[in-house]
Amino acid sequence: MESPKGEFSVFLISSNRNYPYKCKIRSPAFQNLQLLNKLTLGHYLADLVTLIGTIDIVFGEIDK
Repeated sequence: MESPKGEFSVFLISSNRNYPYKCKIRSPAFQNLQLLNKLTLGHYLADLVTLIGTIDIVFGEIDK
């Protein structure tokens, strides 16, 4: 699914009942956070705050 900050993923597995057997939800902030390793190569630690601000991470969404 598309959302304002990127791709929002929902993975559902059914067991032929009225409720899902397994459900995994992955927010756009969690997917964008995976870019941080490649974005920070060659930068200083002081640049980390700016880099996190550019990909607009909501830390409440990535807490697992």
